[in-house]
Amino acid sequence: MPWTRHRAPSRTFGSLLVATGLLAGCDRGITDADIDNVTLTELRLLWLEQQEKADEPLLLLIDPRRRDAFEGARLPGAVHVTLPDLALQSEADSSVNAYDRIVVYAEGPGAVSGRAMTKRLLVLGYDQTRLFGGGVVEWAEAGFPIETGEPENEPEPPAVRDVRRQVP
Repeated sequence: MPWTRHRAPSRTFGSLLVATGLLAGCDRGITDADIDNVTLTELRLLWLEQQEKADEPLLLLIDPRRRDAFEGARLPGAVHVTLPDLALQSEADSSVNAYDRIVVYAEGPGAVSGRAMTKRLLVLGYDQTRLFGGGVVEWAEAGFPIETGEPENEPEPPAVRDVRRQVP
């Protein structure tokens, strides 16, 4: 799964990508009913366990929001991955699949990008993916720590297999 940095797309283009991501979940039968949610309490316990066992891949937090929103406020340790980052993926990445839990969050309740990313990850075979619907808003309102700015140790993008057909 590529963890790349890129500029935020225009609002119209971004809306198209979100709609495409929602449809991507539907092509393999993934619906909202297939999404398992994680509560604030459950996420906090998972996050604390990851802090205690930093060398083990227990929890991967994915923030699919625009880059400026990600840098403005995010859950500690989260990585920035957007739907376009996954556009060329056709199968699960073993380094990502090693995590016991993948939790996707966005701004807050009703944020479409979190739900769309969760569906896309489920389509790709990351069955351990859950959605934290409360997002960064609920996390911050509970008084839990927030990171800001550019992350210090952002992971390098793994190789991406291009599944597009070559045009002769």
